[in-house]
Amino acid sequence: KTMGISIDNICNIIIAITAIAGVYISVTTWKKNTKQQKIKNTTDFIRGTCEDTNFAKIFQKIDYSKNWYGQDFHNSDFEIEIDMVLIRYTYFIDLYNNGEIDTTTTKWLDYEIHRLLTNFDMQAYLFNLMNFTQKINASFPYKSLVEYGKKQGVLDGSFFNTELGVKKYGKTLKW
Repeated sequence: KTMGISIDNICNIIIAITAIAGVYISVTTWKKNTKQQKIKNTTDFIRGTCEDTNFAKIFQKIDYSKNWYGQDFHNSDFEIEIDMVLIRYTYFIDLYNNGEIDTTTTKWLDYEIHRLLTNFDMQAYLFNLMNFTQKINASFPYKSLVEYGKKQGVLDGSFFNTELGVKKYGKTLKW
């Protein structure tokens, strides 16, 4: 015992300080790794989207081809291309909703998603597919994207009301 402090107390203080330092290092490392993973997810998404030359062509078709959605769309190469775009952007929204995206560098994606979801033919396809998947009790693959469009006010009430939706978009699939 030295000056009222025992060796046991000194050891306990050293253990407590070491434990606090360990927790601090662990939390700091975890935060750094999480931020790096968010940046990697964002970079991978952007790279995959920008480096795929088909995406620009698909968006051009979406923007400038009129009345592309109809019976002949299904089982076409263009349907496969559209589904690839929708899968990619749905995945982005899932990452975004889970906090796994660095949103400081993704503002331009709001514009891309807006382009997708404000296109009438895209809405008609998504409306028909959403109702078709409900009829067959399957998961709607683009639910996150559609919910994001609803939250942003891009998809109005007629999209989510079957009766109004049929009047607006038509009934292309059998549901």
